[in-house]
Amino acid sequence: MRIAADDDGISAITRQTGRDALRENPATMSRGTTREDRDVGTERRVAAVRLSHITHRFGNFTALDDVSLEVWPGEFVTLLGQSGSGKSTLLRIIAGLTTPSEGQVFIDGADVSTVPTQRRGVGFVFQNYALFPHLTVFENIAYPLRIRAMKQPEIRQRVEQALARVNLHGLGSRYAAQLSGGQQQRVAVARALVYEPSVLLMDEPLGALDRKLRKHMQIELRQLQQDLRISCVYVTHDQEEALTMSDRIAVMQAGRIFQIGDPVTVYRHPVSSFVADFVGSTNLFDCRVSEILSDRSVLLETLAKTQFRVPSFPGAAAGLACRAAVRPEFIRIDAGGAEIGFPATVTKITFVGNVIDVQCALDSGELVDVEISGNRKDLVTIGQRIEVGWDCADMGIFPAS
Repeated sequence: MRIAADDDGISAITRQTGRDALRENPATMSRGTTREDRDVGTERRVAAVRLSHITHRFGNFTALDDVSLEVWPGEFVTLLGQSGSGKSTLLRIIAGLTTPSEGQVFIDGADVSTVPTQRRGVGFVFQNYALFPHLTVFENIAYPLRIRAMKQPEIRQRVEQALARVNLHGLGSRYAAQLSGGQQQRVAVARALVYEPSVLLMDEPLGALDRKLRKHMQIELRQLQQDLRISCVYVTHDQEEALTMSDRIAVMQAGRIFQIGDPVTVYRHPVSSFVADFVGSTNLFDCRVSEILSDRSVLLETLAKTQFRVPSFPGAAAGLACRAAVRPEFIRIDAGGAEIGFPATVTKITFVGNVIDVQCALDSGELVDVEISGNRKDLVTIGQRIEVGWDCADMGIFPAS
């Protein structure tokens, strides 16, 4: 069991693993920049992007509140958050499309806070791709080079190289309307990379694609980024996308970064109930400490009067409000020997292919979501009485706030 105390003196008891995105996905098997890469010689290294105390206001509304972040060379960092969390505003500030109210932006060690977008050396891929409909694929990709007054032979060489990188050989003469969604996305990426920027910025570029193509493009984009060893800042609200593609994830809410870390750490060891609930699926129980027992273990009681015992944690005291979290994949059905267990009734079954989501109602009326393997032989049925349970090591306990 791992117990890590937070600033409020309440522990996070976690040992949680990923769902679809953290299972054997090719994009998660090889990370461009490891923690060891960042730790070795950091005094000598210069961050590809460094944000220092960025604050931005729209009138009386604070969109970003004192945000600091470093992105290392060759690293893929995802800004993950709900709509309105400030992630796209932060990306636009890096690009120079928005000027922050306070703070500084550094790219490759240089302060670019007052430098215009076209001189920052960044490539930007927009959510809607922003392709010119009246230009061919070749001319769309060549556009950044023409406004930089490059000569035609170099333009042709660079565009042909960019087309090859994104597997669009022979499509240079087509127009955007003649391309599929995935091909349009590749053109947008090629245009952003053609002038060899030091940083690539992407604002939900896969949002308009269907699920199957989106998953394919996640792997393709990640592989391209690794091949080019380019630093990338990527914005999405899709948790699975962030887990699949990133070296590190910055979870944002209300204009602040709540947690930043590699995908496994963010998923298995969330620092708050918000992160636990937002990144992946989680069962949350609002609780209070009912009693400190003689062996120093803690008896928790939910709002519906369900009680269960957990190991002692810092700050535990009678009457303390907290939240308990356990992910569906760690709850077992008919779990003999589980440290925490309750009788329940199956109320809903959803077949999702490789997994089956089972919703159960405890006798208290509280609902618990359970995930079981899709190839399980002894399937449960609606109305069936079962026992659900989990171990303390698979649960997190967080401040009620």
